Amino acid sequence: MITPLALTIIASTIISFRQIAGGLSVIAVIMLQTLTLWQPETRLIGLGLGIVLMLVNTKYLLTQTAANITVGFFLTFLSFCLGEGVLDWPPVSGVRWLLVIAIFLVILWLLYSRIVRLSGQLFNIYAKAIDGWAIDLCSLELSILTIHSFGIYWETANPSVTATIAAILTLFAIGYRGFMRSPSKNSSTTFSLNNFFSVYRYSL
Repeated sequence: MITPLALTIIASTIISFRQIAGGLSVIAVIMLQTLTLWQPETRLIGLGLGIVLMLVNTKYLLTQTAANITVGFFLTFLSFCLGEGVLDWPPVSGVRWLLVIAIFLVILWLLYSRIVRLSGQLFNIYAKAIDGWAIDLCSLELSILTIHSFGIYWETANPSVTATIAAILTLFAIGYRGFMRSPSKNSSTTFSLNNFFSVYRYSL
């Protein structure tokens, strides 16, 4: 943990070494996760430290890759917190992950709609990172909903209120993103919306 922290401090204080130290710090943060992610005692600490360091690194590097990693760390951290039942919350498992992903989608695209209106390169790369992760999660959600729907049709899975709520939230999130104005039209959102209607029809 000392190495990425030291590199981040160098990047934030010495302008001439900012790009090199910042880039090395990003690599060190990722390597740190490969060591701590598989250990329940240290994974949340490692991810928490990684988030803080990546926030600083992204501020000074201003690269899309850094922003993508930062948002990814946030989502991973929240997912592990929910899966491990932090703060005495019941651990999330099974079909309830569909609801979690749907809530992530709503939050991410609501956040995107606010950040995309702000000026500045930092806000721009974070907006793209948030939108990109939301689209990836949406694709995952639609795939799982499709499998679940076919399971209901073939009577290998039981209808679930949780899955239905997740489908409704996903519909809302896709619709909200689809009606937002953005610098470039995203064909993936339209494709996902068309797929969703087919999936939701089977799930009823």
